[in-house]
Amino acid sequence: KIASIPEGKPFDPVELERAAARLRRSGAFSSVTLREADELGPNDTLDIDLELADAKPRRFGIGAELHSIEGITLSGFWLHRNLFGGAERLRIEAEFAGLGGETDGIDSTLRFSFTRPATFGADTDLFVLAEVEQLDEPLFFARQTNLVVGVSHFFSDNLEGRIGLAYRFSDVEDDFGDRVFNHVALPFSITWDKRDDKLNAKKGFFLSGEGLPYVGVNGSASGARIFADARGFQSLGESGVVLAGRFQFGSIVGSSLANTPSDLLFLSGGSDTVRGQSFQSLFVTTGASNSGGRSFLGVMGEARFPITKNFGGVAFYDIGYIGENSFIDDTGGFHSGAGIGLSLIHISEPTRQEAIS
Repeated sequence: KIASIPEGKPFDPVELERAAARLRRSGAFSSVTLREADELGPNDTLDIDLELADAKPRRFGIGAELHSIEGITLSGFWLHRNLFGGAERLRIEAEFAGLGGETDGIDSTLRFSFTRPATFGADTDLFVLAEVEQLDEPLFFARQTNLVVGVSHFFSDNLEGRIGLAYRFSDVEDDFGDRVFNHVALPFSITWDKRDDKLNAKKGFFLSGEGLPYVGVNGSASGARIFADARGFQSLGESGVVLAGRFQFGSIVGSSLANTPSDLLFLSGGSDTVRGQSFQSLFVTTGASNSGGRSFLGVMGEARFPITKNFGGVAFYDIGYIGENSFIDDTGGFHSGAGIGLSLIHISEPTRQEAIS
């Protein structure tokens, strides 16, 4: 059912490769091999031999990251790859961020996710997500719960779409006061990934778009959040220099600053937006209240260059904008950051480079 190898149709090697890709994508197998028979069968039919090796059904992992300003992040997960015998994946993970950092308190997350492949056709998976988190950020403190049920559809190996039905609960303390939000939402996204290497891209592009229409319950305001992220990579031949650029845009429409959950508002500064600026250091001020904004623009560029086999350098320049209104106008402000850095570009196969990837 997952492989969905065609029967009774003209032979097409592309369809066989898609079948193999579906099996690999399920995560339940350590190796997948499709082999054509040496001779034709009756009525010019062609048998296909499928050889699979099961991956270990259970796996766990732990991780640690250290940022000079944001502090230490500790994470761990437990994964079951074949929960009911149909390559269903159950993943339980936890994370603690901001330990010993300079950005207020500790963020904690507990997440349960379940995926059932080939639920509505070979290329459409069912997913269920339950998440509880506490966010102690510079501008707000929030306890929230997210529940999502949805589907993922793989249009090709590089193009994936997702849509779901969600319930969001947030208990927020910030400059606007103590507030409780209840929303029913319809999150959807599309991702087109044509990078040659997801961890160390030298050419290609990555495009993603997200939408989150939400309807307020028990007095909460309704609105929508949109976000787009575009990245491009170009290698300059044998020199080893790679140019990378990134463009980000976000907007919230329908709900005001005070009536939008704080985690949905936009902030800038830090490793994922404007490097060289302090974490979430760009925000908006309305009256006596500081908060995230309803609009965001980010433009990032960098040049990577090799120094030795295992080390490379990177020079970057980033610009960020946060605004009070839904679109860019004179109510917002800009900041920028520039710098150079050293990166480890070869640990083991596959290679890894910490940059725009």
